[in-house]
Amino acid sequence: MKPGEHYSEVVAAALLARLEAGETLSSICKDPAMPIYATVRLWNRDDTKRVADISFADALKRSRQEQMWTWADEIVAICDVKLEGDRKDPSLVQLARLQVDTKKFLMAKIAPQVFGDKMALSGGGEPIVVKIMNYGSNLEVKKDGKLVLDGSGNSGGSDDVDIVDSKQ
Repeated sequence: MKPGEHYSEVVAAALLARLEAGETLSSICKDPAMPIYATVRLWNRDDTKRVADISFADALKRSRQEQMWTWADEIVAICDVKLEGDRKDPSLVQLARLQVDTKKFLMAKIAPQVFGDKMALSGGGEPIVVKIMNYGSNLEVKKDGKLVLDGSGNSGGSDDVDIVDSKQ
């Protein structure tokens, strides 16, 4: 497709299906039958573009999630290749490692809640309450919720302090 070509729900659906099948957006956009990359980015920012009764932006997010699952399957396939004969070449092993690591990195960035390494502490939408037991330490809790050194060895109050994370 040429730059500025009009939006087509059929073309958008085909693009999203290819994305879900594991192709990258840049490789899809090199196909003459598909819109160029800049056009897809414009569609993503335009709330009026729809695919199957949802916005193109939401459909793109869902397709990206599905793409990550396809990549996970591809990683397993790369790892399951038997190394025999010429396939034991160290450069092939290094190439497979690079392919796996690249996909894992992108998966963790695009879908961190599913494929990320870091486990986040969540209060399920509620503020996280941390109870600190003061056993003679030099800590004082100020009204803004920050812990500071008292210097006197006295916390100036109760041994039990509730701190609510105000960022929630």
